[in-house]
Amino acid sequence: MIETKDIYDIRFTLNELLEDRGFGSNNINVHLSIEEVEILSEEFKNNDGILDLFLPGNFENKRKVYIKWFNKVDGEKSDNLLTKTYDMITMINGMGRNDDIIFIFADSNLDNITDKMKEWVNSKPNVSLFNYKDLKYNVSKHKYVPKHTKLSKTEILELKKNLKLESLLQLPAIEKTDPIARYYGYRKGEVIQIERFGIIFGNASVIPSDSFKHKFYRVCV
Repeated sequence: MIETKDIYDIRFTLNELLEDRGFGSNNINVHLSIEEVEILSEEFKNNDGILDLFLPGNFENKRKVYIKWFNKVDGEKSDNLLTKTYDMITMINGMGRNDDIIFIFADSNLDNITDKMKEWVNSKPNVSLFNYKDLKYNVSKHKYVPKHTKLSKTEILELKKNLKLESLLQLPAIEKTDPIARYYGYRKGEVIQIERFGIIFGNASVIPSDSFKHKFYRVCV
């Protein structure tokens, strides 16, 4: 069973994730005490919807986002459950391909996203799947994770011209189910710029250096 402390921590990561996806900041109330979160978590055990969140967008950002928590999931029937939930959310909220839908599984018996779930999510361009354990920390802030930036359509055309690419598939791939791709909600066909820094060695330390910055590119598949 998911613990109150897990839910407390995950809310901070989710707020950062939404901001990094362009939905602004302060979408989730991160000022609740752990005692208040405990009340939510107790209700969640009896009502899967208590932790759900829907952001309908605004004038600056017309994209919508829906976060749906699942307390219990039958791995064998997961694709049917996900399909029904996806169809309902999409229909009720008028959500399209440009909007984001995030599913989080709070079932401690489901240690990993199953192959069946990965196959299902690969058929949906706007869905990200997370086990709650994946959100206990912000993977994008790990010291060994380089900066990832999605290129615009104009930047992609310029890249193809500079690298003399006939197809974006000539680039190395980053899978849609990759932890960073899931965090940022990358979609198939999008091109990601990755900046890696070289290092210089001090007397007793290793220091990242802008002088040795390298840019790499990946296409999401």
